[in-house]
Amino acid sequence: MKSVSPKFATVRAGFSLLEVLMVVAVMSTIVAGAVFTVGNVTKAAENTKLQRDVTVINSAIRTYLLSGGTFLSADVSDPAAVLAKLKKRAGSQNAREIAGLRGSMADERLTYEMQSSAEAQDGVERARFIADPANPRFEIQRSGPPGIRRFVLDARLAAMDYGTEDRATTLALAKRDPWVWDYTDQGTSRDFPSLPPPRNATVANLEPPDAGNIVLNPPDFSIPTEAAPLILYPRSLALRPTNMEGTAVILYSINGSPFLPYAGPFDVDAGMTVTGISVSLNLDRYDDSPSSSRTYSTAPVTPWPFMIFTRAGYNYFELGGEAAPGTPPPLPTGSVNGTGLILNIVLIPANYQNSTVFRYVWTTDGTDPLTSGTAVRQGDFSGGFTGTAIPLPLDAFGTASRATVRSAVKAEDRAIVNDSAVLSRTLNAVPLALRAPRITLDGRDVTLVLDVAARDVPKDARIYYTTNGTDPGNDGAGNPRTGTLYSGVPFTLAGATGTNATVRARVYPPLRYRQFFNVSPPDSVTLSLPAPTDVYVGGNFVNPSGNLMRNIARLGNSGQVDLRFDTGTGASSGSLVGVVRQTTAGVMAGGDFDSLNGTLRPAVVRLNANGAVDTSFNASLTND
Repeated sequence: MKSVSPKFATVRAGFSLLEVLMVVAVMSTIVAGAVFTVGNVTKAAENTKLQRDVTVINSAIRTYLLSGGTFLSADVSDPAAVLAKLKKRAGSQNAREIAGLRGSMADERLTYEMQSSAEAQDGVERARFIADPANPRFEIQRSGPPGIRRFVLDARLAAMDYGTEDRATTLALAKRDPWVWDYTDQGTSRDFPSLPPPRNATVANLEPPDAGNIVLNPPDFSIPTEAAPLILYPRSLALRPTNMEGTAVILYSINGSPFLPYAGPFDVDAGMTVTGISVSLNLDRYDDSPSSSRTYSTAPVTPWPFMIFTRAGYNYFELGGEAAPGTPPPLPTGSVNGTGLILNIVLIPANYQNSTVFRYVWTTDGTDPLTSGTAVRQGDFSGGFTGTAIPLPLDAFGTASRATVRSAVKAEDRAIVNDSAVLSRTLNAVPLALRAPRITLDGRDVTLVLDVAARDVPKDARIYYTTNGTDPGNDGAGNPRTGTLYSGVPFTLAGATGTNATVRARVYPPLRYRQFFNVSPPDSVTLSLPAPTDVYVGGNFVNPSGNLMRNIARLGNSGQVDLRFDTGTGASSGSLVGVVRQTTAGVMAGGDFDSLNGTLRPAVVRLNANGAVDTSFNASLTND
């Protein structure tokens, strides 16, 4: 309501829920660096206000009934008739006699506004009047025909006179008895016997009642059974005696647990069932009362999830992608975490903010997190919900340039909360530009290497090259149109001495993460082919230049071992080997050996350009 009348005694001054929600929303925005729509927060405040107004008006209806008021069928024909009934006052003579509230139960200015058909179809909460003369009440509903959108105070109604009425009561100011008021027992009256001697009341009377014994009354409950908003829990419950002092003691049980002696008010939570019984202190005169139970329920809260990622896109290394070998330390590492929040968490008391009541769930493959088998669940927590991290792995993108993260709040205890709506956030792969490879020449030998100095080259980056000067190109999907994949081993340019050769090469992203990189520009080098200058060495040696090459090796122009010429285990151990280079390719080797790289070839062998034994040549010599 827009203002509070003194006649609603249960309403207390304080910050409105709208003010609290706005503060929480602003703080969440500052912490996360995000902006969200205030309209959702306003809607939550309006819903909570409507729920509280319904609770207050229902309390006014009960107070009216307890003060002698009655409802006829015409009084519950519609909400306006009920409010008009609550605004009546007790008649002057009646008001002087009855105990309790004599005036009106509602502010004369109280009225309401109805929903439009469009609001009803959108599932906006509304109050619906239940026309039950025995138990008239308002209830919160979320579907069906239009209902009351909100209760308001209209100053134009303040001057209206809603009249008076006579109210029946069992408790009136005394006229015939020397007490404060007369009491009229509307049921069967009975005399209370003298007080019995005390007995052990920790055990209920399990025997059938004796003829003529008085059955005790069960205790009264200070809180009615009706549902209350979750924000009002836990609620303090008192069990009130209904029998003469000294005739009984009260025992109670919670959710079917063993009965305990009642020692004073205690807290009840939503969903809790309390059973009370009056246990006789004198089984000769009184029998234990029947048990009486109350279940305290609530309308489950529907959480409003909110998901924050600080940027709309992330690159390969921010998502934890590996760098190419040889990258200087520190290697690029990292991971991206979003944040999952609940905007209306203020509607869920702190003692219900734990993983037995709800958890945040999410997926990174675009499936529904409430039903998907790939959903990730928030870990166990208790003592309040402060948000949860939502990791975004590199593999969430697969081979696509976008990844969709979906999140929701999943109910673990549906008596307290509902599943939330599902949020979606689409994030982009931010591509990095690759740099051209470095091309180095050693005579006719060509070496291609990645430029890893800036630590922005991914693992498994590829180099494609051509030797005729054409561009390997880019097909738009991160792959070459032509060319040869560089294996990491230098290659030799073929051609006549003195002719020109052009090597052109580009760097391409790894096949699995092509969307995170742009193909490098081409780099090229042109040279006039020199005469072949391969140098072969033979002798009794091991590991020239630190590489395992036994007895025979090929050296480049700068003296480094050419790993493309591999004789494996080489000649027999301790052998002396001489070599002669052939004009075509490969080498002839001779010496005091019996085999080379495990192939039986006494004294002489011919090797191919890659160092393998030419099995077509066999001199069939013997080693004397």
